[in-house]
Amino acid sequence: MGSVRDGWIMHILWHLKTYLRKSTEKLKMRTRMELKSQDGTFDGTWLTRGHTSLIGVGCVIDMLTGYVVDFKVMSKVCRHCSVA
Repeated sequence: MGSVRDGWIMHILWHLKTYLRKSTEKLKMRTRMELKSQDGTFDGTWLTRGHTSLIGVGCVIDMLTGYVVDFKVMSKVCRHCSVA
C-alpha cells in the first residue's frame, strides 16, 4: 500500500499533467509555419530540494506565448521493478 505522501505526489503529478496537456493543446492549434521558427526555454525541478527526491519534471516553454510546448516527468525509481 502507498503512503499518504505517495498519494499527494500522484495528486500533484495528475494536476501538473492536466495543466500541461491543456497548454500543449492550445499550442498545437498554431500553424506549422509558426512552429518552425520557435524560440523557447527549458526549466526543470525535483519534488524536494537537494538530491534526495525521486520524482522531477522538466518543461519546454514557448518564449512568445508562454505556453508549455513539451514536458517530461522523470523518476529515479522503477515502480515495476520494486514490486517484483
